[in-house]
This record gives sequence, structure tokens and C-alpha cells, in this order.
Amino acid sequence: MKKKIIIAIISTFSAGVVLIAACIGWFVYNDEYKLTLAGTENSPDGKYAVVFQMVGSPDWPFGSTAVRITVKDINNKKKLKVINTSIHNDGGVLSKYNWDVLWQDESVKIILKGSEQKDAVHIVMLY
Repeated sequence: MKKKIIIAIISTFSAGVVLIAACIGWFVYNDEYKLTLAGTENSPDGKYAVVFQMVGSPDWPFGSTAVRITVKDINNKKKLKVINTSIHNDGGVLSKYNWDVLWQDESVKIILKGSEQKDAVHIVMLY
């Protein structure tokens, strides 16, 4: 009888530990690693795309937001460049108001904007 009670207590405790660990893991994933699509800009000829993703969530309460920018060759299904950076936008999420994309003949100019930073310019060659 004592053995069954001990096994029940250990099982209940173990299930609780697993549940707490799963909740912590879910929170850390959402806060640090989850990729959220903010938008995509396609080239006028439809050959290339710039994909903007937010990584995790903005640093609380008024910190930076991690950003991943991927430039893709749509026809060849290749990633030409992945840029991991951040914006300082008073703790706000990444949105279409945080970037401008200027397509040129052989490159794309990506301008990241935040309310608490100078514009960050990234130029990616398209070949």
C-alpha cells in the first residue's frame, strides 16, 4: 500500500515538473526564437522577394526588436542573403512602417527605420 502511494506521489510530482518545463519552454520559444512574418516586398519583375520577419518579441518594456530580412531569388528558389539585425522602435513590433525597399537594376536597397534610431541601410546584390 505504501509503495502505491509513493509511486502516485512521484508520478504526480513528475507530471507537474514536465508541465512546468513545457510552459517555460513555450514562453522562451515565443519570446526569443519564434519567427513572425511582418511582410514581403516583391521586385517589379517578380523574380526576387524581400521577406521581413520579427524574431521573438520586442524587449520589454521599450527595447529593441530582433529582425530577420531574407532576400530570395524566387525563380531559382534560393536565399541570396539573410540579414539578422534589430530596430529600436520604442518596444514596438516590426511592421510595414519600419522599412522601405528600393529595387535597382542589380541590387536591392533595404532601409530599416525605427523611432529611436537613424535609418539603417542594407544593399544586397541580386546575382
